[in-house]
Amino acid sequence: MISPTRVKDYFIEHNPKFADDFITVDFIDIGNVNFIYKISTPKGIFYLKHGLSHERKKTIYTDYFELRNDRLRKEVNSIKFLRENLPSFKEVFPIPIYFNERDNIFIMGDIAEGRELLRDNLMGGVTDLNIVEFLAKLIAQQHNLSTTGMEDDTFFKDLLYFRTVLSAKELEADYKQKVKDEYEGIINEGHKYFVNGDFSPKHIYYNKDQVGICDLEFCCLGDPIYDIGFFLAHYKLASIINPKITGKTEHIAKFFVKTYLSQIKIGPDKKQFEKRLNFYIGTGMLNRIDAVPRERQISEETINRIRLEAKKLLD
Repeated sequence: MISPTRVKDYFIEHNPKFADDFITVDFIDIGNVNFIYKISTPKGIFYLKHGLSHERKKTIYTDYFELRNDRLRKEVNSIKFLRENLPSFKEVFPIPIYFNERDNIFIMGDIAEGRELLRDNLMGGVTDLNIVEFLAKLIAQQHNLSTTGMEDDTFFKDLLYFRTVLSAKELEADYKQKVKDEYEGIINEGHKYFVNGDFSPKHIYYNKDQVGICDLEFCCLGDPIYDIGFFLAHYKLASIINPKITGKTEHIAKFFVKTYLSQIKIGPDKKQFEKRLNFYIGTGMLNRIDAVPRERQISEETINRIRLEAKKLLD
């Protein structure tokens, strides 16, 4: 972990125009694979992400994801690609400021200051449908991007294995195998779109004027329906934890899917779409409660209900 003083010095070293400014540094998060610091200056807010090495952190992510030193480089590549190829959504994504692959450090411009986190209103079933519509259109346009020429080392080929197959680790052996076979069958069909990989309410900020997306280190080539299922898994979880909002979350989910399908250029077969969507909602729910146990803030009884609902979606 880097000290706040070192973060400040590092930031000024690579942004000398801020040398005479009053700067504060706050340690805001230790993710599964990163330390994240908020750097406040009179000219704006910045974030420094320090990626952990494979040797320093052993988690479920290292089983497949591997904390390689090129991981942040590929996040930088993904952000630049999205900003360049989705000009109408350019301001949604962070602004790359500085990247050092040797030190595994990435500095980016603010995309979140003054906005609310979508996750914070999730449990009340409160999500502005204008935001839902915007997000559905955004992710559809991302999936519409051509992946021609991406079969090199610029982007990750696939990061979804650990969010699907490894998420089933707490289920019975037959369900584990069922999830593994289903996912491998999907991948073998060659679904290679440029997906977000972590399209989650905890990475989406908004106010009445603008939406921001952060944490794009899981962008990869894979099945686009994963993004839809993983996003909607959070609303399904919320409705299980708070059954009173079930009607609201179901309406949001239907509206999101309808909007997405109206925007996607190559629409999937309806039956296959529903099957794969349920698969990813189920594995997404398991990922939140089992693969990322630090996010558990609910009773064991509720966790068991979530596992039961996830298994129904996987059948």
